[in-house]
Amino acid sequence: MAYLRFEWSRIFTERKNLAFFALITLLAAYFALSGAGETRRFQAEKDLFVHFEKEKFGQIATYAQYGGFGFRILYETGPLNLFFNNSSVLPHLESNVDSYEVIRADSSFKGDKLFLMRGFFKDFAGILFVFGSLLMFHFGRVALVSARYLRCVTRRISVARHFLLTTVARLVWLDLFFFVLGMALFVLIQAAGIAFSGPERRAVWL
Repeated sequence: MAYLRFEWSRIFTERKNLAFFALITLLAAYFALSGAGETRRFQAEKDLFVHFEKEKFGQIATYAQYGGFGFRILYETGPLNLFFNNSSVLPHLESNVDSYEVIRADSSFKGDKLFLMRGFFKDFAGILFVFGSLLMFHFGRVALVSARYLRCVTRRISVARHFLLTTVARLVWLDLFFFVLGMALFVLIQAAGIAFSGPERRAVWL
C-alpha cells in the first residue's frame, strides 16, 4: 500500500503528467466520437444499399437474369468496431453471389471512401497503441529516481524488490487510468446514440 500511495503521488500530482493524461483523454474522446459518426453514416448508407437492391430485383423478370446479375451482400461490423474503425482487420466489405459460383469480396470504395486516407492512429485504439505505449515507456524510464535515493532505499530492501514493487504499483495506476478512460468513452458513445447489444456490453465489462 505504501508503494501504491507513493506512486499515485508521483504520477498524478505532477503537472506534466496531468497534461499527458489530458491530451490522451481528449484525443481518445475525439476519435471515439468520430467513430460513432462513421457508424451513423454507415447505417444511412446501408439503408440506401438495401433500397437499391430491392429496386434492382424488382425489375428482374426471370431466374436466369437473377442468376446472371447475382445479388450483393454487405458485411456489417458490430458497433464496437467504431473504436477500431481505422485499425480493424475487416473493413466494410461487399460480396456478389451469382451463377458463376465465384464470390467476389471487395472493400467498398464508393463516394468519400475512395479518397479516405487511413492514418496510423486515427481511432481510439490507435491512440492507445501509439500514445499509450509512449506513456508507458516514459513512466517506465523514470520509475527509478536518483542513485542517492536508491542507496537510501536499499538499506531496508533490495534493489530488485524495490524495482518490482515500483513497477507493479505503476502498472496498477496506469492500467486503471486506461480502463476508466475506456469505460467512460463506452458510456459516452451510448449517450451519443450508439446502441450496443447485451453480449457486446458484457464483453466490454468482462
